[in-house]
Amino acid sequence: MSLKPSRKYLFGRKGKAMTDKRPGPSVRTQRNAQARRRQILAAASSLIQEKGYGGTSLDAVVERAGCSKSAIYEFFGGKEGLISALSEDIVEELSLALSGFADAPRGLDRVLQSYAEHAMTLILDEKHIAIVRVVVSEVWRFPKLGEAYFERGPAAVQKHFAEFLTRQTALGNIAIADPARASRHFWGLMLWDALHARLVGAREAPDPGAIQIHARRVVTTFLQLYATEGQ
Repeated sequence: MSLKPSRKYLFGRKGKAMTDKRPGPSVRTQRNAQARRRQILAAASSLIQEKGYGGTSLDAVVERAGCSKSAIYEFFGGKEGLISALSEDIVEELSLALSGFADAPRGLDRVLQSYAEHAMTLILDEKHIAIVRVVVSEVWRFPKLGEAYFERGPAAVQKHFAEFLTRQTALGNIAIADPARASRHFWGLMLWDALHARLVGAREAPDPGAIQIHARRVVTTFLQLYATEGQ
């Protein structure tokens, strides 16, 4: 007896291969999953701020979020993934914001101004500062924690901004020979002093007016540095 599968199970009447036509997740299912993910992250963030990374167990996250442990593994892969996800959410928001600012009919200086204001508002906010403090305080016990935060947070957002600068150079809006270096300079101008002061509690989160003034100074200095580079 031949073990070769019958063609009628592999092909339709006209000899065409049959494909799996099962529908994907519905919009409602996707929204529910996103809401559950946000709920888990909110619970993890509050617990990590209260008890530190080492003192936060997955069981505690499960209890506060009202979810199953399998949901945490499904979304984040484990506890370390929660810290990475908190960083990635900021990166994603900044990336989307930069794309939106760049698509609007405005000059590069105004795009950079809006981006800098948005970035400082997010990064200097107390919730993010609390997470960074936890990472710094726990990294000696959990070395991979710091690496995960940096690679999926600061390094990722600087890379995305460098790609934006590359596109702007191609469009002739600016002349930058080394976008990666320029990206580091922009972020350094924007956050070096303010972020360190926030981390050690020397300053409160700046108000919108102070952020706007600082962003304007950052953009002015940055454009003066790079307006003619590469020409």
